[in-house]
Amino acid sequence: MVIRVFRSQYLIQYILLFLFTILLWSDALLFPEKLITGGGFENFDFITPIISAYPLVSIIISIFVLYFQAILLNLVVEAHRLVERNQLTTAAVYVLMMSSSPQMVQPNLMLLVNFLLILLLFTTLNLYGKNEPLSAVFDTGFLVGLASLLFLPAIYFIGFVLMSLIIFQLFKWREWLIPIIGLITPYIFLISYFFWFDQLLMKYQVFINSFTFRIPDITGISEWNIAIWILFSLLIITKLGKAFRIFADSTVDNRKKKNVVFYYLIFSILSIFFTARELIWYGFLLIIPLSIIISSLISKSKKLFVVELVFSMIIITVIIVKILNFS
Repeated sequence: MVIRVFRSQYLIQYILLFLFTILLWSDALLFPEKLITGGGFENFDFITPIISAYPLVSIIISIFVLYFQAILLNLVVEAHRLVERNQLTTAAVYVLMMSSSPQMVQPNLMLLVNFLLILLLFTTLNLYGKNEPLSAVFDTGFLVGLASLLFLPAIYFIGFVLMSLIIFQLFKWREWLIPIIGLITPYIFLISYFFWFDQLLMKYQVFINSFTFRIPDITGISEWNIAIWILFSLLIITKLGKAFRIFADSTVDNRKKKNVVFYYLIFSILSIFFTARELIWYGFLLIIPLSIIISSLISKSKKLFVVELVFSMIIITVIIVKILNFS
């Protein structure tokens, strides 16, 4: 039923998507003081007291940010024909995945990071067919730089940008140099700030020490979280055969753009093993490509019984987790 509702794109679907977002964040709206842990803005301590002082306002702002983020992602995949047009399935899947854990249902830095990474994906996909898109490739590097200032593992998406240049056959040396310049541009301002306040050496050591191979911290990952992500995995596994057929039947430009999304997923996974953080925060990075992959597999599907069943199970499990969180 959920997927059928969002396989259209009229005003009522946008209203229902907003209500769906509110439903999944209803526990945060009702009990904001209980859900806000203060860990959503690690390394940005000046923000935490503001959120703690105005928890309900912070939750409402986060809901609107998530809602418009989901619509933006939906517009991106539609513009590049990665899913069937005139549907909101990508937005619905994104909202569900972004609300699948109590740790996610609170104001957090990753809402801002994902916004920048959605813009990165859009800018990268727009490179296809462009002749010497120097301004656009600078934007890709700059967006990676900004995202990494907020969440350092995002810096590895510069590898995603370079891989996309290979996929789109952009091999001129300027097209490879400019993303690097874009990446370091935000850091030039940050270095100047730290130098001015005599913190440069200390911050440099912290930055360098972050680039080590580490096993991610699984603290906070419950059996329920694992169950929810297994159900999402089932959606992909049950449609793998269809995925290969869709890929084979796609046009050249569509196949290249789907390859870009695939490498987006790969670099999201690779970032998990650097700069040790709780695993749940890396899950945010995975949600963008997984939302696209899942929605592309189900947007053309005519037999929706299994898909609807799995989605219903996911929503029920998420609600159970919310209830148990307050028991």
